[in-house]
Amino acid sequence: VPIGARSDFATDVNFPMEVGIAYGIRLTDEISVGVDFEWIQFSSFDTLPLGSSAPPPGLPAGVDYKFKNTFTLGIGGEWRFKRGWIARASYHFFESPVSDKYFRPSIPDANQHVITCGLGYETDHHSFDFGYGIDFYEERNISNNVNPQFNGNYDTMVHLFALNYRYRF
Repeated sequence: VPIGARSDFATDVNFPMEVGIAYGIRLTDEISVGVDFEWIQFSSFDTLPLGSSAPPPGLPAGVDYKFKNTFTLGIGGEWRFKRGWIARASYHFFESPVSDKYFRPSIPDANQHVITCGLGYETDHHSFDFGYGIDFYEERNISNNVNPQFNGNYDTMVHLFALNYRYRF
């Protein structure tokens, strides 16, 4: 295919089925807690087909992902500590669907432990919320990848910030 040539491209993505259950309870007028569990059928995302009408030499027919089924588990709560004020916190565990063999540094996925906290203020019509989360990925030591260039140690941490405003009519 000449440089700058155009080629049509198409692919199909099978998104995973998810089954979840959650339960929340208000312990007092001020304190609520909740738990949730989710099973995700990531194995449905086995290969990403690369359908090109004029593929360049060496382009594979698809990219293997070979994801495995996983689960998530979380617990969280909120405390209405003063009129209009709400403090929130949670912990979530996310199991990684990515095996060492098909790991890619473009998405350095690993089992995750996510801790969040937040503070909100609400009136009859307005609410303001600020949240912070820290996502600790378990360290990955890859040594048997289908692409030996991806072998190595991966250590990832993500900081999450959210600021929200809402107006209720």
